[in-house]
Amino acid sequence: MKKDSALIRLVRLSKWLILFAALASFASISALYIVVSPKWVEEKLEDFSSKKLDLHIKLDGQITIKHLPKIEVTLPKGTLTDTTDNSYLGSFSSGTIRISPWGLLIGQLHISSITLDGLNSAIASPDQNELQHLSRSPLIQDTDSWIAPVVVKKLILTNAQVAVNGLRPEPVQVQIASLETGEVAPRMTAPVTFNASFTSPADKITANVEGNGNVDLDLRSKILGLPQFRIHASGTAQSSPFDATVQTENFQYVQGVWSGKQLAASVSTTGKKQNTYQLSVEDLSTQNHIVRGRISKLSAVQSLESGTQSLSVSSPFSVDMDKKSYSLDQMQLGYVLAADTAPAIQASLTGTARGNWADQTLQLDTKGKLNDAPLSISLQGSSLESPKIDTQIVAKKIDLTPKEETAPATLSWESIPSEIAVPLIRIAGTATVHATVSIEELSRGALRASAVSSHIALSRDSLTISDFSADLRGGHVTGNLSFDPSGSWVIRAKAAQIAAGDRSAPDSLSGTLNLLLTASGPGDPDQIMTKSLKGDADIELTNGNMPGLGRKALPFTSLSCPVVIHDGIASTGSLKAAGHDFTAKGRAEIDLQTLSVAGEAVVWSALQQKSSPATLDGSVSRPVWSLIDPMEFLPAEPQPAPKAAAPAAPAALKAAAPAASESVFERWFRELKEWVLSKF
Repeated sequence: MKKDSALIRLVRLSKWLILFAALASFASISALYIVVSPKWVEEKLEDFSSKKLDLHIKLDGQITIKHLPKIEVTLPKGTLTDTTDNSYLGSFSSGTIRISPWGLLIGQLHISSITLDGLNSAIASPDQNELQHLSRSPLIQDTDSWIAPVVVKKLILTNAQVAVNGLRPEPVQVQIASLETGEVAPRMTAPVTFNASFTSPADKITANVEGNGNVDLDLRSKILGLPQFRIHASGTAQSSPFDATVQTENFQYVQGVWSGKQLAASVSTTGKKQNTYQLSVEDLSTQNHIVRGRISKLSAVQSLESGTQSLSVSSPFSVDMDKKSYSLDQMQLGYVLAADTAPAIQASLTGTARGNWADQTLQLDTKGKLNDAPLSISLQGSSLESPKIDTQIVAKKIDLTPKEETAPATLSWESIPSEIAVPLIRIAGTATVHATVSIEELSRGALRASAVSSHIALSRDSLTISDFSADLRGGHVTGNLSFDPSGSWVIRAKAAQIAAGDRSAPDSLSGTLNLLLTASGPGDPDQIMTKSLKGDADIELTNGNMPGLGRKALPFTSLSCPVVIHDGIASTGSLKAAGHDFTAKGRAEIDLQTLSVAGEAVVWSALQQKSSPATLDGSVSRPVWSLIDPMEFLPAEPQPAPKAAAPAAPAALKAAAPAASESVFERWFRELKEWVLSKF
């Protein structure tokens, strides 16, 4: 019975204690509601922002407070300044802060949510020192108390505009339609969703961006985790539409240790040219100071007019964080060009790549095949800010013949400046690339060159092909070619003893070519053959055939002319030709846009000891000469045999009878022959 009385008294005491605690809490909360006034909130907000965030908040109106289960503070328009240097940081149109009163009882500012509308600010991309300074901020620093001084459970931004400076290649403007996070302080561990758009100066890049997923961020403990996060962006870059996606799975960085199951990114562009870029890194792990993983896919696919070209890389990799070095020891490279109007190219290479970002060095060694022909590429580079790269490309045989039979058998060199040179110069950036190229045999259709070699220099200022040398059609070609960033080009070339034209075709100009050429032009393919093209050349053909004279091929021993190129027209005032029985002198012009020929000359026949004017037209490959009186200076063409029914004439009369079309020279030659026969 006594035990029951003691138990009953204990229960009654507990009830009184619970009631007293409830009354005390109610009284405390009531007192807090009374104490929490606009002035008190403004003082606490100023104290918190200046001590924890190095910010000064100036409000343009009065704070209003609603005492709900959570204290709701409505902020008017305000401006933000940096207390360290009094610099302007931005402004906001309005804001709402919801504070839990329970935190105030234990000395904690427990913010249920912060909502800011119309935030307008400019920030710089932080460097390593600024991030370290932020990690020491009182907002996220440890305290002696087990109670965190500040807790922010939710952050909401609407209609915000932020200028981000210091990004490469240029700053961007970010317009945040909405952003909502879970817990922000003392550590971000909750989901994040956002919807934004950004633009770069001159609208070079515009995009809409949305993202969602879980973020684990603690600068104090050097923790960044993206368990599952996805960002999607779509817009235009340089007027070309694009679509990009980045997603992670169990990806995290904890105090210098990287790990993750997958980090994947993809970018695709549409418009005139469709390109797709993909990156996938798997099985990230860290042991001591070595980070290992596998690049399962790094690829680029570009659409061409009649096909595609693609580049792929895959390799395990390791990164030594102490030595600041990296290596790809089992790298596989692949390149495929599949287009109807281009040569079929397939390259497969294996090798290694090693580098050090502290010493800024890179070394690449690969071997493999190009269209079943052996190929090796080695590369050495230094300086990440201004890389210097030396590489060697060695191949036995490269065939550039298009797959499609109807495709032209000659290179479309008009598009080389804009389609090849200018993009390469842009890609080079601050790098300087030197390459030595050696190809035993290079072919395209019926055109074949051997012993091809050259030096290539690429930088942000130019692309230069120097010391070019090749054996071609029984002769030799040397030269230099350079491009500037706009694509404008200069060429200097020399050809010696090149077999030109088809000697078996009577309407084709042929011979052994010797050439000295200097020319320059713009980068626009539509302007290459127009008024901007200029230069000069010395052309000589020997031991060939000239079409057009007498409607049959006329052998010559030499054909030469100095040429001046101006306004897209190649002209010569000193065209000279000579053969065993003729000489010719004149002038000619070639329209380099159409390759049509026009000119005039005086042809001298050594056999007849007379001359005749001639005109020239047609094309470069098939020029046509027209004499004023072709039969006046050339041997007569074979006459048709007499009809069988015609009566036979006496031998003397037959010899004396002139042909129906007998010329003065033919009659003189016939009479001379008869006189000689009569004497002997």
